[in-house]
Amino acid sequence: MSEQVINVGAAANDGTGDTIRVAFQKVVSMFSELYASIASLTTSVDGIKSLGYASMIGNGTATTIAGTNTPVKIAGTFTLEALSQNYTLASNALVCGGSQSQVSEITVNCSLTTTAANVTGLYIYKNGVKVANSVSVATATAAGKAENCISRTFLSLVAGDQIDAWVENQTAVNNITVVNCVVSITPARAM
Repeated sequence: MSEQVINVGAAANDGTGDTIRVAFQKVVSMFSELYASIASLTTSVDGIKSLGYASMIGNGTATTIAGTNTPVKIAGTFTLEALSQNYTLASNALVCGGSQSQVSEITVNCSLTTTAANVTGLYIYKNGVKVANSVSVATATAAGKAENCISRTFLSLVAGDQIDAWVENQTAVNNITVVNCVVSITPARAM
């Protein structure tokens, strides 16, 4: 339905505009259409995997590194944040719910400790498989810290897909402790 313009007449109370009844019929009709459109939009948005958000803060569990350049799933315990919608957490992986395929932006941000000057890699994994081009490389300081390590990628996700974060030591067989880590999944925005 197109916009229904209410004729207000040439001057107040000149009798040339719509009657009150006709004016309000137009208003009711347009609001009914608007609410129907909003209900339809809400239904389609409910099926979208809107937001996955898991965090691990103050972790002290070291990720055991068995070999250089060999990614290992981050050790510790993640928490599914309350603002997550259509995601669950299983074995430290965000598990996609919902019923529609959606392109999503996945971001992993962490701070870690290891041996001084070790080069570390941070990866995003989907269903146990390393996502190509998701590596973020950081060199630990003299104090053995690497902070604000960020890996980001875009993936198509469907119900049941699992996203998690892995690390590797590219320098030596020294363990890595991911002290703080946030994994977030949001719908990709059109550019």
